[in-house]
Amino acid sequence: MQSLYLVAIAVLALGMLYAIGGFLGDVDTQCVSIGGCKGCWKTVTATVTSELCPGSTPAKNETCAAEPYLMQNNAIVDALTCACNQADDDGAYPDAAHNKQIEDVYATFTKSAAKVQDICGLSSPLVRRAYG
Repeated sequence: MQSLYLVAIAVLALGMLYAIGGFLGDVDTQCVSIGGCKGCWKTVTATVTSELCPGSTPAKNETCAAEPYLMQNNAIVDALTCACNQADDDGAYPDAAHNKQIEDVYATFTKSAAKVQDICGLSSPLVRRAYG
């Protein structure tokens, strides 16, 4: 009888852990959003299939291990590039709120301030980094 209680408690505990995991979602993923542009990365080393893996060609992406700091860099660069494409209107950046979001994400990411024209312009400092 006592072992039946132990089994029931163990099953209940596992069920609770499963439910908590479902509510918390993917705890090893972080994201940044700028307007309608979103970039996400894993906070642990992950296996990815990407054009940024060694040996990749335009016709075939390879699979490799990606470090969190590289995934973060590339996700933020992708989100910023997308946001810049939305913001740029023939060299003018008319949406002040959107521009501020770009500048804020860039400043948080790089620990340095820059104007949207410098972040998004022809000599943009946004660079994706290779994995592996």
